[in-house]
Amino acid sequence: REAFLPIPAWYPAKFMQEMAGGKRIAAENFVLNKVGNTVGGFGSLKEDGTLRLMLYNHNLDRADSAETLNVTLQDLKCQYTCEAEQIDASTCFFKDWEAKSAHIQRAARDVDIATVGSMYDSDIQSILKAEDKAFWRSMKAKYAEQDQTVRYPLDVAEGTFTLTMPGHSVVMLTLTPNQ
Repeated sequence: REAFLPIPAWYPAKFMQEMAGGKRIAAENFVLNKVGNTVGGFGSLKEDGTLRLMLYNHNLDRADSAETLNVTLQDLKCQYTCEAEQIDASTCFFKDWEAKSAHIQRAARDVDIATVGSMYDSDIQSILKAEDKAFWRSMKAKYAEQDQTVRYPLDVAEGTFTLTMPGHSVVMLTLTPNQ
């Protein structure tokens, strides 16, 4: 059986599943639908006091424009420890795969591969020629072992923090109440 290779969208989907069952938290005062970028977020508060927030920076024009967010968490009932988990173009395997597979001749297709990057695995049968599928399987096994996110602590002690997000990125924050 082949290794499971999570595409970048898998990480936010998994995080949203972990948010389920909590009280929804609104994210307000984001500058939404700006020319070129959409920045936003949402969250949930679990019964045990764990707060999960998902923030995103989506570049509508496919540019790679970073955004700096000044985030204020209002009405915090206690002190929290925060872990951030980020995924963006520099953390996922697509660029590495493109570089290491440049020697492979793709089968003729009418699809621009740059716009369907997340379909590499599910659509591999029509992207690669038969003799190159073994190379893909060996690379896929290596990529499946890698965590494609970057984790780091974030200081939210004062309820306010600044976060710079690369273009096309998602940051998933888990705030755990200090006991």
